[in-house]
Amino acid sequence: MSDDLLSQVDDTIHAKARLGIMAILAVEERADFARFKRALGLSDGNLGSHLRILEEAGYVSMEKGFVGRRPHTTWTITDLGGRMYRQYLEALERLLRGAAPG
Repeated sequence: MSDDLLSQVDDTIHAKARLGIMAILAVEERADFARFKRALGLSDGNLGSHLRILEEAGYVSMEKGFVGRRPHTTWTITDLGGRMYRQYLEALERLLRGAAPG
């Protein structure tokens, strides 16, 4: 297996929790904290940390609003995040093909 193939896998997305966040956002238009928690089973602090990393990378954007009188925060995948997620999947596929025998 080539080190070059491995270097093409985006470390920002590759962490299991961040991959889960990106997968949810690639399918759904937006998601809130409760949706991520239900799907991924992360603690508040852990989930918040992973969302912050993706936000700082420009892969997701946060929107604060209200549902009734209660604050409600949602995240969406950015154009950059969508491109990087597709590139991540393509790199992972190349890596797996390169590791296959024969």
